Amino acid sequence: KPEYRKFCEENQCGCYNVNPACPPECGTVETMKQRVFAYEKALILQTIQSKDMDYKMAKLAHNKLTEQLASKIMESGNTDLLIMSAG
Repeated sequence: KPEYRKFCEENQCGCYNVNPACPPECGTVETMKQRVFAYEKALILQTIQSKDMDYKMAKLAHNKLTEQLASKIMESGNTDLLIMSAG
């Protein structure tokens, strides 16, 4: 959502100019929208945090599993991936 970009510019999550999926490297909202809509399929992954796991541990576990899955997909020959996350 374009209105969320102000949170990025204020670096409220600490990822501004650090994570390639975040501004400014990811491009404008319109650029991001065009990239996403170029794909015909999406796979949405969700991690449900257990009571004995804090947020950072859950996020790290989710990211590691996502990276492992992406590696397997690329090994099978499909290298055109766009990985996005929200948290």
